[in-house]
Amino acid sequence: MTLSNWLSSLTIIVIYWGFAGALGHALYQFRQTNAANSNLLWISVSGMGFGLQTLALPFALWPHISTVVAAVLVGSIIALRPTTLPRLFWNYRFGMRYVSLTMVLAIVWSITQLPLPLALLISICALLAGLYTWQYSLEFD
Repeated sequence: MTLSNWLSSLTIIVIYWGFAGALGHALYQFRQTNAANSNLLWISVSGMGFGLQTLALPFALWPHISTVVAAVLVGSIIALRPTTLPRLFWNYRFGMRYVSLTMVLAIVWSITQLPLPLALLISICALLAGLYTWQYSLEFD
């Protein structure tokens, strides 16, 4: 596996785990507050879109299956929030910093994989999102 393929795979996996975590957090919030049905609809539609989108992963069968299973596990763990895991995982600072570091991966990936105009566009957007989420995470220190 080349460095380029490794970086692409890592970026995809980190993004998938982040999205699965966001869905797990939304489900946790729904369970805690007995929110309106619109939240359940959002969780269902997003989860279905996430599930369908995983079919387009550019992996062979076993890496594909393991990525999907890992994403489901991440989402489930975050939705259930077991007390055996450190509280670090349940605070907003951790989530915001995870997003910031994911944006760094997206920048590196776009610069190494895409034509210059597209790489610049994605890098600028990812940089702004990464800076915003990192700055936002500082409010929770």
